[in-house]
Amino acid sequence: MAATTDLILAVERAFPAPSPRQVDTGRAQVGPKSGCRGWAKSVPVHIGGDPVTLSMVAVPSVAVAASKTAEQLTHSILFWCSQHLASLMVEYAAGDATGASLRRAGRLVFQHAQAEAQVNHPRLASVPAACTLVLCALNQRRAEVTTCNSGSCVALMASAASAEPILLSKCHRVQDSATERARVEASGCRVAHAADESGLPCGPLLVWPGGHETARCIGSLGKGSRAQLPLPSCATVPLPPGEVELLLGSASVLDEIHVSSALALLRRAPSAQMAAQLLVEAVAVQRHSYGPATDNDAGALRPRTVIACAVLKVGCPPPGQPASALKPSALHGRSRWSPLRPRAGSTELGSPMSSGVSTPPPASASPPPSRIVSADLQARLAACVRVFRGG
Repeated sequence: MAATTDLILAVERAFPAPSPRQVDTGRAQVGPKSGCRGWAKSVPVHIGGDPVTLSMVAVPSVAVAASKTAEQLTHSILFWCSQHLASLMVEYAAGDATGASLRRAGRLVFQHAQAEAQVNHPRLASVPAACTLVLCALNQRRAEVTTCNSGSCVALMASAASAEPILLSKCHRVQDSATERARVEASGCRVAHAADESGLPCGPLLVWPGGHETARCIGSLGKGSRAQLPLPSCATVPLPPGEVELLLGSASVLDEIHVSSALALLRRAPSAQMAAQLLVEAVAVQRHSYGPATDNDAGALRPRTVIACAVLKVGCPPPGQPASALKPSALHGRSRWSPLRPRAGSTELGSPMSSGVSTPPPASASPPPSRIVSADLQARLAACVRVFRGG
């Protein structure tokens, strides 16, 4: 026994475990003055002795605000998730912080959230109310990132060691995922573009009935929809050496700001919190991306108003140390697609159309940024732009 102990100690001295890298976290969100808001949070926990940072972003599904009842149900689901997901993740991991264990725990957490929503809110059987969610578990000792996502929320990772960012989440929007389109159609639901009053296709592909951009969510897509699936896509990737940035966000973040510009902002911001705040402010003033409106205005599109993101900077200088200046390009982006905004009275198309139909919305379609961003945030953003431009 003594010889075995001596051997273990000798191995530990020869191959010491790497010290966990410092993790700086930040979060920011903005939403409409009334209605559902998204949320973002990062929680440091210990699982089996390993330090793990749990980061999460959840936002309402964009087509569920058709009534006050739907709004209240969505808010309840979002609030429950914000209060319980982190503790459930630790509980289901059962002291094992390996990637396989965290992936299993993530699936159980999403199933638990769906079961709680159905038990606590029987009206979900007939009322569409849902949220999309992304969860990342950063194991600092094992240098691994485990991601679980359901719906349109995204997560990506960038580092100096890699020229291209790594997409950690899997896309579940029917506009972008052929696999998800096939699954939805196999369930008996339809995938089609919305159409304006002239019958012309507009915007992205949606799930009908209801006009939802994704059927992967926690909650309900409403009566008659059999495509809803709460199970997340899960994956574990190694954490690159050196400085690493992780971004979790609602779909509106990368729809408004090009990924290269968003990552440039993350790298140059002196802290994760400042990076998250600047990113949300930059997204809020763009107003390029649109999502489905309510069922009362079937087929219409509206600017996305719910924005949430969480930022993790791993192995970066502690906040307060000098950082290189942000470039003006970090505050200017372009949307991935710019759909046509149909007129009132539009209807769904009778059959799916090509996903390539898109036309920029008229300039008057977007509300002024003052409806989304406070005067204080606008002044701060304008000051940043003047500094970046040397004004």
